[in-house]
Amino acid sequence: MAPRDSAPPADAAPGAAAGAPPRVGGLAPFKRSFFRAIWIANMASNFGTWFQSVGAAWTMTQLDPSPNMVALVQAATTLPILLFSVWAGACADMWDRRGVLVVSLGFMCVAGALLSLLGFFGAITPWWLLALTFAIGTGQAFYGPAWQASVGEMVPREEIPAAIALNSVNFNIARSAGPALGGVLVGLAGAEAAFLFNTLSYLAVIAVYFTWKRSVPTSRLPRERMGGAVVAGLRYVGQSPEIQNVLVRSLFFGFAASAIMALLPVIAIQQIAGGPLTYGVLLGAMGLGAVVAATVVARLRETMRGEGLASLGSAFLAFACLVLGLTSWMPAAFVAMFATGLAWMMTFSVFNTTVQLCAPNWVKARALAIYQTTAFGGMAIGAWMWGELATLHSTSVAMLGASVVMAIGLLLRHRYHLPETESIDVRPAESAPEPNVAIPFDRFHTPVRVAVEYTVQPDKAEDFMIAMRDVRRIRKRNGATRWRLWHDVEHPESWVEVFELPSWIDHLRLYDRATMADRRVMARARAFHHGEAPPRATRFVLAQTSRALPHHDPTPL
Repeated sequence: MAPRDSAPPADAAPGAAAGAPPRVGGLAPFKRSFFRAIWIANMASNFGTWFQSVGAAWTMTQLDPSPNMVALVQAATTLPILLFSVWAGACADMWDRRGVLVVSLGFMCVAGALLSLLGFFGAITPWWLLALTFAIGTGQAFYGPAWQASVGEMVPREEIPAAIALNSVNFNIARSAGPALGGVLVGLAGAEAAFLFNTLSYLAVIAVYFTWKRSVPTSRLPRERMGGAVVAGLRYVGQSPEIQNVLVRSLFFGFAASAIMALLPVIAIQQIAGGPLTYGVLLGAMGLGAVVAATVVARLRETMRGEGLASLGSAFLAFACLVLGLTSWMPAAFVAMFATGLAWMMTFSVFNTTVQLCAPNWVKARALAIYQTTAFGGMAIGAWMWGELATLHSTSVAMLGASVVMAIGLLLRHRYHLPETESIDVRPAESAPEPNVAIPFDRFHTPVRVAVEYTVQPDKAEDFMIAMRDVRRIRKRNGATRWRLWHDVEHPESWVEVFELPSWIDHLRLYDRATMADRRVMARARAFHHGEAPPRATRFVLAQTSRALPHHDPTPL
């Protein structure tokens, strides 16, 4: 864990302005040689992932064609994301992200190689297939948060939206053509060839990462423990209204959008009276829509900002669900899937960008992992519920229901409005020096209490309390376990802010995690203090553990 980076990432570079970003083109990240190289390598890996998926599904139909066993192949691929993403985010924040990326890819490469060998020698069994598919999914779960959090280290802050859009295009191109090409490869050379291609694609990405000249951040503090790191990530998101709004919106959008992906095969076969080719063409229309969206999303963000773009995407999705629920005409379904691609890329790129720009570097991967888990959870729940509704009634009823849900979801923008990320400055603030300590105690386990004394004119008391609400949020999301504001009954001008932390190390982390935005909030609250000296901070450690006396330090916090 690196609460104070000696070499901040590109999205938090010292001196970067927090105002309106300069205009950048949608292809601007390609000017960065490393981003261009990793984008190409990831394209091969994304195709390999789809080849692997097709090969695994086909192999299971040969080994055990029962529907539940075939369905377990997809479950084995996706379940690790729900199980391990938050832990993976903690790993990416605690250790060198390039190391986490390489280890994850290496793990997937070993699992893929073993799967290939078993296939070539005809020794694969249903349970070996599921186990190794689960292993590859686990590697992907650990790779995802580290990869997403690293985008801000590969391009400048103003290019992050364009980089995310290009990564989404990469994925959608592979999703559109990958299953068909994978089917051709499996038909010509067998599933083991698909497994081998996927394995080799991991090696290509690993090779590119070894060329990344990344500055590894350093910290004056020891690394967090895994459990504490997970709790810290959850606590940070729980005290960040901007990220919480994204989670609510992504959960709702994913829930409604999942109806299309879950029921599209049924729509292609039953409503349109087509076959595999029809299904493939509709998937291609979605990929085409995503590519088109990526070419215009950077320009649209200049005029619509994130909220407008996400709302437009939600409107496109409501339209697509409506059309797919009513039509049996292939051209209309093609247009609806094109709109789905537009909506999917525009909306999820806005959500991802917002989390990227609202989370400081020390917790970015955990915030992205929580966002990913929320969005994926919404899609998983939605796919099941829309499938049940289609079974009980019809596919048309389910799609119309999803359209109504998404239309209602547009109203969420009034309660869960997406923030203007240009005004959020998550650059690390200058770290305060460690206070002098005159007594011995266990710095890793002794609880700490901090009391900050303010002198506020009585006529400004109400405004002061309002300002301190934001201080409370910042203290708690950066590590405080308890926070209270006390008012002296005898001296109305006297106030005391009291907050507690599990240890002295956590106390230091709290200050090291402060961002420039946090400092501005603290400055607004301290502006109510009057007097020649700044607010006085008094730090205590638990006496039963340390037998320590209170330590007074006039250094401002």
